[in-house]
Amino acid sequence: MKTDLQTQTNAKDLVYKTIFKITGKSAEEIKPSDKLENLVADSIQLFEFVLELEETFPTPPDYEKLIDIKTVEEAIEFVDKNYIQKS
Repeated sequence: MKTDLQTQTNAKDLVYKTIFKITGKSAEEIKPSDKLENLVADSIQLFEFVLELEETFPTPPDYEKLIDIKTVEEAIEFVDKNYIQKS
């Protein structure tokens, strides 16, 4: 069974899809400069966002770097650098 990461080679699409799954916000409603904490309703949704991304990764993420992510653009860069480019 292929994971989203194996079938989805675009980090932006993967992050936006994850945000949509958690919040229901479409790609048109999301900007790279948006702070993740402003997109989610509460800390539970922020945690769900991290868990959704984590399930996509073939190996566990670097949690120290993951918790430093504040914006959509930083999330895209993290996924691209640590998973898309390495696959």
